[in-house]
This record gives sequence, C-alpha cells and structure tokens, in this order.
Amino acid sequence: MENNLKINRIKSKKKRKFVINKLSNYTLLQIKNLSIGMLFTLFTLLADLGGPLIISRILNREIAQGIGAKSIRVFSFLVAFYFLLLIFGGVTKYFSRYFLEKSCK
Repeated sequence: MENNLKINRIKSKKKRKFVINKLSNYTLLQIKNLSIGMLFTLFTLLADLGGPLIISRILNREIAQGIGAKSIRVFSFLVAFYFLLLIFGGVTKYFSRYFLEKSCK
C-alpha cells in the first residue's frame, strides 16, 4: 500500500526531522484550539446520532403502536427533545468549525 503523504517523499532524514519538529511545534501551540474543536466535534457527532434514535422511537413505538395518541405528553416531549437536539447539533457544529479553523490560522 503506497502512502502519498508529502512528508514520506522527503528523502533527507535531516530535512524530514526538521519538518516533523516544525509541525509538532505548531501543533503544541494550537493544542487548546484543536482540543476544544475536537470536543465540539464529538458533541456534534453525539447529537447527530441521537436524532435518528428519537425518530425511530417516535415512529416505532408512539405512532405504530398507538401509544402516542394515549400519552400525548410523552409524544410531545420526544418531539421537543428532537428539535432541541437539532439546535444543539447545529450550535456545536458551528463552534467545532470555528475552533478548528482558528487553529489553522
């Protein structure tokens, strides 16, 4: 399997070590922004995975079995929680992109 990274194309060990040290130093300077960005990315991932679970619960249990008609409180809670999860996912996606782009500059 061929690896096409530019750093692997550098033949000189001295130059390769220089490039790796420079990248490591840059990463250490931006570790705070990278960490915050990755944390928001994790929150976005969890919010995006939670949405289909709530929709499947609404469709399979509340609507198909007719429980939602009897217990409108649970049904409305699930719908409201789904919309809050969508908003939370959008906000965390924005902050994830903000901090990861900030670390690139």
